[in-house]
Amino acid sequence: MQMAQALDVNLGTVRNVEAVLREASVPVSRYYILQRLKERGASTNHPRLELALAYLIEKQFVFEGSKGLQWVHSGSKSLARAALLGRRVA
Repeated sequence: MQMAQALDVNLGTVRNVEAVLREASVPVSRYYILQRLKERGASTNHPRLELALAYLIEKQFVFEGSKGLQWVHSGSKSLARAALLGRRVA
């Protein structure tokens, strides 16, 4: 009896997906990401792309809205501090 091999994503895939999203100035589709990865010579399949995106969304680097996926993470320490200590507007 063979066990199904678990699908895994390497760091290179996550970094390439990150680069595509950072370069895009507007929300993009999964198909767009797959096409840009293919152009870079770093193609991947849809299940691995989904895992990479799930990781980036969970870590709040990427937001998925009705118009697609967009890089939202900022490396700004002052922005992170403001988000942590600032007042909530609701």
